Amino acid sequence: MGWTAAPSRRRDRVSRALLLTILLMQALLSLRLRNAVSPDEALLLNTGRQYLDRMREGTAITEADTASSYLHPMVAAAIDGLAGPAGARLFSLLCLLGATAALYSLARRLFNERVALFTAASFAVVEPTLFLGNFVSPDPPAIFMLALAGRLAARLDRSPAWHVLLVAPAAALAVLISPTAVLLLPAVVLLAVLVAGRGHGPGRSLGWGAGLVAVLGATLAAAAVGVGMPVAPDPAATGTDAPQTVLRTAASLGGLLFLLAVLGTIFYTHRDRMGEAPILPDERPSPSRAWRLALGTVLSGAALAVPGYALLQHTSADLHRQLGYGLLLAAPMAGVGIARIIGPHFRNLQLGIAAWIALLLFGMAQSERFYYEWMDYRPVADALRPLVGPQGRYLSPSPELPAYYLGSRTEREQWADPQELTYTDRRGRTLQGTAAFLAAVRERHFDIVVLGGLTAPDPRQRAAVVTGRRYYMAVEIPFSVGSRSGRYEIWVKQDTGPPARSPS
Repeated sequence: MGWTAAPSRRRDRVSRALLLTILLMQALLSLRLRNAVSPDEALLLNTGRQYLDRMREGTAITEADTASSYLHPMVAAAIDGLAGPAGARLFSLLCLLGATAALYSLARRLFNERVALFTAASFAVVEPTLFLGNFVSPDPPAIFMLALAGRLAARLDRSPAWHVLLVAPAAALAVLISPTAVLLLPAVVLLAVLVAGRGHGPGRSLGWGAGLVAVLGATLAAAAVGVGMPVAPDPAATGTDAPQTVLRTAASLGGLLFLLAVLGTIFYTHRDRMGEAPILPDERPSPSRAWRLALGTVLSGAALAVPGYALLQHTSADLHRQLGYGLLLAAPMAGVGIARIIGPHFRNLQLGIAAWIALLLFGMAQSERFYYEWMDYRPVADALRPLVGPQGRYLSPSPELPAYYLGSRTEREQWADPQELTYTDRRGRTLQGTAAFLAAVRERHFDIVVLGGLTAPDPRQRAAVVTGRRYYMAVEIPFSVGSRSGRYEIWVKQDTGPPARSPS
């Protein structure tokens, strides 16, 4: 029996085996990244711990991660309590593996098995996927829910009208987990309208789209007004990056996949079929050129949503994580691009392999660079552990890190950040910043002052601690992060010994 393009169990088994290989590769590439808990992870886990404590004991929230709602921090903190940060990171990896599998199913539904495999292989190796696969963040579960919403939208051409309502909960939950996902909701709605229009006509599909928008809007409005959950990125989170900096960062991280997606859109608009498989008897007619152009534009254009918002906010700080939302939806068109580059009967296989290897090499190098930007705080925490207790007042850069590592011995409110310090001195003056730091040290308000880190302290601040015999240096801890090096200094108030330890 010769080759056939008709579906078969053998084709399904081979395709699923290749998908499992891609997922295994994605997992190994993410797990190769190893570093201690970052300040962002510590902030999220501290926030989740406080939410859990409030549920159990009614305690107040003293620190909040405004980048996400309370849904993911609570789940991550619960997993962290059982399995440590490795367990919380494993949850992120499982979410992204699920997103890759859902993306494969979406592309297979819209195109074919070959495009689906190229789609999964492309998304599995880009920098945001590899980085977030071993990082505690609300982005992985939100990306998974967005992929699930896209997969549900891709089946609306052969589904009854009420199935459009299944898209809304998945899309809304993505936003409630991470408000960044709201930037991709227009692409999900347009995808649903286009797919539904192919099977049910443009008139009905527009009605379905209006219903989907209404349900999404009502759900998110209820969450924002009734519960107070954020449903959009924080507009106050602005930066000072120049537009060229934002564009350069976005292009370096996702530009190659976006270029492949644009090529895929051009190829798909020009010709629907691969030119390899004969038309099957039960196959539907090819969609119109206008429909193909619209689908390619919606999916590939989704990659521009996050960089566009970053341009408005003048910040590129989180692009290495947030670009994953747009690349998720652009990946199917990148899969089409690779498939068309290879051509029928694998005519130009070497070109497709070269494009994917370029994606792989960029993804590995960039994820490693971003993953080792922070230092291992555990030696500092070990040095602080015998010096702290439940009654002291402590000043430290990145206070979320000692609060996380010393959570059983101190509370978060005992730690203050020199950069955000507000202090009322003995004369009743309320001071901020460096003035607050100098007054607090002069009046020996803090029992321990930690200096150092990747950013050197203000010389005036260090001089205030070092001089005057108010504090003595208990320990000095050097460290290095890549080509950068520095040190932490732990200064203890002169007239205090080690404080009483809280129960372990």
